[in-house]
Amino acid sequence: MKKRWILLTALLGGAIGLAQQVPLSWFAGENLTLADPNARALGTVWDGHIAHIEGLPPIATQLEGRKIVLAADGAQLKMTGVAEPGRLSDIALNLPIRSLARFDPRLAGLNGEIDLRLDELLIEGNACTQASGSAMTDVLALNAATWQWAGPEMQGPIACEEGAVVITMEGADASGTVDVRIAISPSGPYRTDVNLYTPDPNAAAILPLFGFERGAGDTYRISESGAWQ
Repeated sequence: MKKRWILLTALLGGAIGLAQQVPLSWFAGENLTLADPNARALGTVWDGHIAHIEGLPPIATQLEGRKIVLAADGAQLKMTGVAEPGRLSDIALNLPIRSLARFDPRLAGLNGEIDLRLDELLIEGNACTQASGSAMTDVLALNAATWQWAGPEMQGPIACEEGAVVITMEGADASGTVDVRIAISPSGPYRTDVNLYTPDPNAAAILPLFGFERGAGDTYRISESGAWQ
């Protein structure tokens, strides 16, 4: 009996040792198209990182039980959080708005940042089933030197609606009011709707350059849709 326990212990030790060497790419995939066609998962599931995402630093990964702890600390992205099958939790993400210029060239050179706090996000198949958290951005408030116009800071909740992750933000100050709704489907499609009111005459010259259409009075609106993958 003692020999059997010794053999079992040795086998378990060997299995754990092998598991520590399993490539992260076996779990994350060789090509992480979610972030960037060139992204790669490097290292092992116990100690690896996701690299080669355009404009962003490597995202370190470390396995703790069934959970993967994520961390990044660079000029273009700061992030901490936990990922596990079908679930993200305790995500804190901060990135400059200009780092998203690869998706939308109009954002290049702009000041300001996006700050996300995601308490929990549950995904089943290609649908968001539950989400809670908050989002904030100061991009409208920090570009007066470029635009000769400044808007309010915006903030609001993160939730699930009809299978999509929905970020809703709004803000108001002396310059006017703005509300933003961003719906992102895990399967690829997204839609952005922005409604803005401002009596500032400078806005009439600036906002159309970013695709806004002027409505009645001093209102402006833009709606865009596409696919992130």
